[in-house]
Amino acid sequence: DLGHYDRITRGLKDEVSREINEAQKEFFLNEQLKTIQKELGIRESRYEELSQKVADSKLTTEARMSIDRELSRLQQMDAYAPEAQVLRAYIETVIDLPWQALSTEVLELTEASKRLDENHFGLDSVKERVLEFLAVRKLKGTQAGAVLCFVGPPGVGKTSLAQTVSEALCRECGHIALGGVRDEAEIRGHRRTYVGARPGRMIQAIRDAGTMNPVIVLDEIDKLAQSSNGDPMSALLEVLDPEQNKRFVDHYLEMSIDLSQVVFIATANILDNLPQPLLDRMEIIEFPGYTESERVHIAKSHIEPLVVSESGLTGIMPLISEEALRSLASEYTRESGVRALRREFSRLGRKLARRAASNEPLPAMIDRDALISLMGRPPISDSPVNEDSEIGLTHGLVVTGYGGDRMQVEVSLTKPIGSEPKLTLTGAVGPVLNESVQTSLTCVRRILDSKGIDSRFDVHVHLPQAAIPKDGPSAGITVSIALFSAFTGRPVRRDVAMTGEVTLRGQVLPIGGLREKLLAARRYGYATVLYPGSQQAEVDAMSAEVKEGLELCPIHMVGEGIEIALTYAQTVSMR
Repeated sequence: DLGHYDRITRGLKDEVSREINEAQKEFFLNEQLKTIQKELGIRESRYEELSQKVADSKLTTEARMSIDRELSRLQQMDAYAPEAQVLRAYIETVIDLPWQALSTEVLELTEASKRLDENHFGLDSVKERVLEFLAVRKLKGTQAGAVLCFVGPPGVGKTSLAQTVSEALCRECGHIALGGVRDEAEIRGHRRTYVGARPGRMIQAIRDAGTMNPVIVLDEIDKLAQSSNGDPMSALLEVLDPEQNKRFVDHYLEMSIDLSQVVFIATANILDNLPQPLLDRMEIIEFPGYTESERVHIAKSHIEPLVVSESGLTGIMPLISEEALRSLASEYTRESGVRALRREFSRLGRKLARRAASNEPLPAMIDRDALISLMGRPPISDSPVNEDSEIGLTHGLVVTGYGGDRMQVEVSLTKPIGSEPKLTLTGAVGPVLNESVQTSLTCVRRILDSKGIDSRFDVHVHLPQAAIPKDGPSAGITVSIALFSAFTGRPVRRDVAMTGEVTLRGQVLPIGGLREKLLAARRYGYATVLYPGSQQAEVDAMSAEVKEGLELCPIHMVGEGIEIALTYAQTVSMR
């Protein structure tokens, strides 16, 4: 119908004309208002409050010159222009920063030591290093450029200890979670030309702290990652370098800001992913994992009162026996920290709270049997992986981001198909571990050839839990003994765990994380541990509780480890 079409067309034209006329009217009125204000010498009142804030702010000389220039530009702009809103947000961000505000540092070592002991049990070596750091600050009055890096498995108290350091210094504490950050602009800020631009996280942390000398905790620094948006780890080089951060320039601010008075404390689980230039700027403080006795003490002194309060069991919480606490620490959890222990304790509190809320009687004492009836059978067995000694199967000790752990190595031999024997390696193996296996195989074949034993077989080395990536050289002795067991038919003792790097000539070299590995050996119930003999002094310095119940065997050559770990079903002399 043409008439209907014409009516719709006329309606649309009228609507468009009406909107254009309204927009033109508003534009003409605003232009007339600005002209009248200019003739009368009246400044636009909407910027009076902002101008007063700029006048009252305590800016540096560089910042004031820049802000005065930007404020002058803003006053000459149309208030409704998009650039005016961006410029106003920029000015407000700059004047909100605490350019000359400093926290007064009050440092008493006795009080700091008391606070550390109240908030954290154990960690004696870490506390000692922190107190040394605080003592130097007290004597010098400052320690510009100090960057600490707390490294250890999850749940051992790295972040909470960093906050305790902030309290001991009487400084404000800023927290920056770096886990998953892939954009360099998160550190340096976005340039103002981008939509939604904002300053970087460093500037935001200082603004939130309200002082130019806070303690800033860089949490999970090892979880930073490169991407197409740049490398945030490289951006941290300027932030943590005392020679450069005196004039740190954020891309959003486009003016220098002094970060030299900030105390940076980074936390990480492992250091493998951190570039060497970044490590050189930090002082590494390693957090050891807790022993079983330490975890029981923490559960009794720190976790239980919190769970009682959170679960509403104040005044009605039953007594928990020492046996039940040890069961919680060893049979329901197996970790270096206490985070999983806290979760299991909270689960126990919820089950007791449900009984109390239902008017059911609570047990007078929670022993191991009562614990099992409340929480079910323990999920963790005390026995090692295999019950019987097996040929070609060894147990190695490793360190992960969660602390010490164990790793099986399986070796199987088959007749060679071609003229040359082949090596097959499976189990998500990294390049360093791949080379370590090849080195171990060459070392073992050299020993076998010297004894007249045929080693021309295809070799398959498998590391179970194949979905988990594995890398590092410390499995060398574990692979070597598994290979020798497979070639000679001598079973490997099931109660022996081992760690150490191996050379082509059979030497056993030192490795890292030995304390964590010994704790893992205790947790899994191994009786004997083989470790590099060159680390005897490190073992001697460990507490008796770490070594309790373990037969520690230092070895310097592969042959020594073979004689200890292999049974004598078939004897091949290594002498």
